[in-house]
Amino acid sequence: MNAATFYDIVVIYVSWNTRDELAASLEALAAAEGLEVVVVDNASSDRTVAMLRERFPDVRVIANPDNLGFAAAFNQGWRASERPFVLQMNPDTILPPEELEAMRRCLGEDASLAAIAPLLVDEDGADTDNARPFPPLTLRSEGDSLPPHGESLQLEECRPGSILVHWFMGACGLFRREALVGTGGFDEGFFLYGEDIDWCLRAWRSGWRLVQARGISAVHLGNRSAAQVPSWTSVMRRHDGYFRYLAQAHGPWAARGNYLWWLARAGIATLVLAPASLVRPSLRPRLWHEWGRVRYCLTHLGWPFLCCSFGRNDAPRRETKG
Repeated sequence: MNAATFYDIVVIYVSWNTRDELAASLEALAAAEGLEVVVVDNASSDRTVAMLRERFPDVRVIANPDNLGFAAAFNQGWRASERPFVLQMNPDTILPPEELEAMRRCLGEDASLAAIAPLLVDEDGADTDNARPFPPLTLRSEGDSLPPHGESLQLEECRPGSILVHWFMGACGLFRREALVGTGGFDEGFFLYGEDIDWCLRAWRSGWRLVQARGISAVHLGNRSAAQVPSWTSVMRRHDGYFRYLAQAHGPWAARGNYLWWLARAGIATLVLAPASLVRPSLRPRLWHEWGRVRYCLTHLGWPFLCCSFGRNDAPRRETKG
C-alpha cells in the first residue's frame, strides 16, 4: 500500500458543541487520502451537523437526538465501519497525516498490540502526560501481572521512544479493530471519564499490549467540551467514572471499600483544613478538593453505594446500539 493512502483506517470523532475545533481537526487530516471519517454528534446545539454537511460532505455523520456520552457514541462510530484500524480523535486534537502514517506502521508491525497512542502535547509543545499507570488497587491485584508502566519497546517501524503503557487517555489513539471486537468496545455504563482506563485494563487482561510512541505527537487543546458544563458536574463525572472502574475491575466490595475510605479520609481532611485555610489561604484549593470528595460521597451514599451502581450520571438512561 502506498504510504500516502489510508484506505485501511476509519477516523471516529465524538462531538458535543465543538464545531470550530472539529473543523480545524478535520482540515489537518484533509491531505490524508483514503481516510473514512465518521462523526458521531451527541445532540450539539452549535450547528455542528450543519457545518459538517456544508463543509465536509464526504464525512459520515451520525446525529444522536440525545447526548449518549462518549463511550456509547464511540462504539456507534467504529461499529459503523469495517476497516481494520480505528483512529479515535477528540475534536480538539490535531494530528498531521505523517504522524498518523507513523502510528499505522508502528501498530502494523506487532500483531500483539491492541492500540497505540501518540504523545499529546499542548499548543506550546509541552507534554501533557497522557499515558499513566493503573490505579494502585489494580497494580496490587492478583492475576494482573502487568509489565512496568513505561517499559521500553523496540519497534523498527516506529520512531524512537516507544514504551509499553498501562493505559492512555482517550483523546487520540489508533486501535486495532480485532481488539475492539474482542473486548466488546468501550463500556457504555461510563458517560465521560474512566472508560479509557477500563478498556485498557480489559485489553491487557485479554492478552493484548498497549504502546505509546513518544516520537509521534499530536496537539491536544484539551477540555473543550467539559468546559461547557459546571465544574461540579465534571467533578461528579470523574469520581463516578473512577468508582465504576473499581467496581468493574475489582468487584463491588472493592468499590464500596474505597468509597468509605474516601468518605472518612476526605471528611477528616476537610475538618482539619477548614480552620487552617483561614490562616493559610494557600490551603484553600486542597480544602475544596477534599470537600468535593465529601460532597460526592454524601450525594451517592444511598442507592448508588448500596447497589454499587456507579456511572452514567447526567446521561439518558437508555440502551443504544452502534
